[in-house]
Amino acid sequence: MKKRIEILEQIIEFYNAKIQMIKDKMRNELNTALKSSFELLKLAEFEETKTEPDFNLKLIRTGNVQTSLDRLGMTEKMLVAILIAFVAKKTFYQEFPFFVIDEITNVMDDTRFKVLSSISRIK
Repeated sequence: MKKRIEILEQIIEFYNAKIQMIKDKMRNELNTALKSSFELLKLAEFEETKTEPDFNLKLIRTGNVQTSLDRLGMTEKMLVAILIAFVAKKTFYQEFPFFVIDEITNVMDDTRFKVLSSISRIK
């Protein structure tokens, strides 16, 4: 019985390591896509945007000032939310053909909206 428990513990450890590898790969892909998308949108006020190992979003403003989503302005919150949705779709769910967004884009200027729309189409 003790040998079976040891084998099961090894199996659990093996799969936990595999799951962690997959999570790390997904997070790295998401962070790479987020970084390039923020650069395309010319969001200069953000030096760094990335997901942490627990998948919480980390936002660093110019001057190395860490902030959180609840401290962003309404337009910034909407933009970050749309951007994350587009990046997640592009990175993980490419089989979905489109997004439907409505009122949330009303607060954006035309230039930023066009860039954001182009991000959703990048393969």
